[in-house]
Amino acid sequence: MCKQMFNRPDMKTKPLLLISFFLLLAACRSGDRQAGTQEQADSVDTAAPNISDDLRSLPQWTGFLQKTTGGRFDVRKFDFLGSDVHQPPATDSFSAEEWNTYRPYLKYNPAGTLAIDLYSYNMIPVKRKNGTVTLEGGEPDAEVALVAVKTGRRQRLLFSGPGTLYQDARWLNDSVAVITGISDANESNQPLPVVWRYHVNGQRMETFGYADSLSLGEAPHYTDSLLQR
Repeated sequence: MCKQMFNRPDMKTKPLLLISFFLLLAACRSGDRQAGTQEQADSVDTAAPNISDDLRSLPQWTGFLQKTTGGRFDVRKFDFLGSDVHQPPATDSFSAEEWNTYRPYLKYNPAGTLAIDLYSYNMIPVKRKNGTVTLEGGEPDAEVALVAVKTGRRQRLLFSGPGTLYQDARWLNDSVAVITGISDANESNQPLPVVWRYHVNGQRMETFGYADSLSLGEAPHYTDSLLQR
């Protein structure tokens, strides 16, 4: 009776059962791989951006801060403060005279197609008795602009009042620039180093603030040597 009630798979159904089993097993393994890949991507996405390695491209700025702070400045002490998509406001352009004046002070990307303008908004050229030309402060506010070298068109990236100084900039490649400075726009209301990283592709601006107290000494005068021509 038991043998009659229990029907074992015949030769035709066995291959179908095996195929179904292996298809189910492959689907499970694929799902596990996708889940693992998603978990890995999530862990990467949630990791805070870091700026310390990029600051190696600005040895003059970091070295100056090291000297003026008695060695206390540490590039590893920057915290990521936030990121936003930057929509540049209406553009303006250099006049021919302005272009000839400020062109030597622009920070060019490797391709020479874009440049960072740190000084034209609030600095004016002054010719000294020895014939050298320097830029001196004229406005309390400051601006950083992205310049299209071919056309001279400018797009504002950063703007601040007198509590922030934009000091230097370097391009990491043709589309990512690092801008450095000092600002008192922090919890302690004391001047501290600050770094911005701008991504041309995507128009994304990242901000990094110094996460320790620091007596800056002569650091606010960093640009003096840069502006001698």
